[in-house]
Amino acid sequence: MKKGIGIRSKLLISYLIISFFPILILATQYYDTSKEELSNLARKNVYEIIKKNNDLIDSVLGGVEDSTLSITVDDDLFKIFNNLNPENNIQLLIADRDLRKISSQYVLKWSGVDSVQYVTSYFTFGDNTPLIRFRDTDYYNSALEGKGKLQWIPTYNIKELLNDENLFEDDYIFSAARLLNISYVRNGVISNLPMSVERPVLFIHFKADFYDQYIKDSIPIKGSDYMVITKEGQVISHKNQSLIGTNYDADWVESIVEEQSGTKLVKINGKNTIICFDTSDVTGWISIGMITEGDLVDEIVHSIKFNMFTFAIILVFISLLLAFIFSGRITKPIKKLLFAIRKMGQGSFDTKVEVTNNDEFGHLIRNFNTMNEQIRLLIQENYEVKLKEKETEIMALNVQLNPHFLYNTLNTMNWIAIENGQKELSKMLISISKMLHYTTNITSETGLVKEELEWLKSYTHIMSSRFEGVFTVEFDIDPSLVDWKIPRLMLQPFIENAIIHGFELIEEGGFIRITGIVESDTIIFCIEDNGKGMDKRKIKEVIEGSSDSVGIYNVDKRIKLLYGENYGVKLDSVQGSWTKVEIILPKNSPPIQKH
Repeated sequence: MKKGIGIRSKLLISYLIISFFPILILATQYYDTSKEELSNLARKNVYEIIKKNNDLIDSVLGGVEDSTLSITVDDDLFKIFNNLNPENNIQLLIADRDLRKISSQYVLKWSGVDSVQYVTSYFTFGDNTPLIRFRDTDYYNSALEGKGKLQWIPTYNIKELLNDENLFEDDYIFSAARLLNISYVRNGVISNLPMSVERPVLFIHFKADFYDQYIKDSIPIKGSDYMVITKEGQVISHKNQSLIGTNYDADWVESIVEEQSGTKLVKINGKNTIICFDTSDVTGWISIGMITEGDLVDEIVHSIKFNMFTFAIILVFISLLLAFIFSGRITKPIKKLLFAIRKMGQGSFDTKVEVTNNDEFGHLIRNFNTMNEQIRLLIQENYEVKLKEKETEIMALNVQLNPHFLYNTLNTMNWIAIENGQKELSKMLISISKMLHYTTNITSETGLVKEELEWLKSYTHIMSSRFEGVFTVEFDIDPSLVDWKIPRLMLQPFIENAIIHGFELIEEGGFIRITGIVESDTIIFCIEDNGKGMDKRKIKEVIEGSSDSVGIYNVDKRIKLLYGENYGVKLDSVQGSWTKVEIILPKNSPPIQKH
């Protein structure tokens, strides 16, 4: 007869398979999850960086734009051009000097502004004057067509435009241009520059590296890139200087122009690339941050692979070793032990396992038998001890508080109160007497509903006298319930909680409603109040007994011990509005029969 594969070999193979595939799956999921989380985190962070940088840039460019509006109503500017004789060279030079001062006051104070010029058909005032003639450029004509609206001119090669290699230090600049409709206000009257006087065009020039100071090193991810483009795709700024002034031709440019702000995952040069973009409210140009997913996860890929490979080797080795050691010992004894544990879990603590081996499993079984017997004895002893402790406590209370002495004393105080016309005090003393009679005659864990209600009415009467005018109490109990038995003093903690805690911030208008109904196979008591309520965290603390109000927790535990886990206390509340407590009991015994 051919011998089959032994259990030890089966366990070795099983452990190997069980170890390998979960590790492979976990490694794959870990890598994918890490990559996705990094990608999402990078998108969020880079987008926030781009948006923040754009806001900073807009604050500068917006300030420049506001300054160009302010300069149009400057009195000195009005006087210069209103009184200027274009044929007088001396006046032109004086005007050039004065216009430089005006530029320093309004425009040159802004960070990033490189130079300012006032262009007319007869002279170019300001920085790098008078040789540069912008009047013949399309930018000058664009400013004229704007009729006073600021025109933002994308980055261009100033040396090529003006055909002069020596005049400017930088090759590329971008500019803002506005036709200055100059006027001034005097005594509330606006005076415009005469139509016979030529309006100058204001040019404000920025170096091409203006954006670098805000964006270049702001993205803290290796391999990241950035650029600023117009809605037509012309590159305003880029890490690669050779791309400045060119048109960036990509399929995704049109979609980001339409969306204006957000993130995208696109392919650039065959690589998945995260695009984060935001459109300037001032210029309408789009700032873009770019990170390839490969650069994003490259730094952690090697770490992930090494850690997972090491973990896999260790886990497989441990699994094989354990399978080899324990495979021959865990068959027969473990089945017996599992059967005994199952019986023990069902409450049969008399279960014994026969000891047939003298090895570790034999020792384990002996200890299990000993443990089972000890648990049985412990449960029995604990139950008896609890009963004796309860009896002792009741006896101690009865010894310490002699009911007859207290009743006689309260009765004497009651007559004194009546003789002195203190009716409310008399009612309170009667209520205390009733409460004392109920609590000092405890002979069982449960009591009649009607007795519990009488005790509660006495309690609420005393509390309403203490908190005069703060609250009212309403009882609405199904008459069929009055002769049923319920756990003693079951409702009091909830009413006390409502009065002490629920109404602590109010002086009047508090309301407590106590109802009792029968539903199918259950009895439900409900306590509702319109107090300050509780949030979810406080409700959890009260139910779990981790707050100062342990009475509610104790009631819930008592009910579950008496009737089972399906019964107990349900608590619902809305902070600042109301609290509702439901106590659910079984209808598992008939009410006391009347004779």
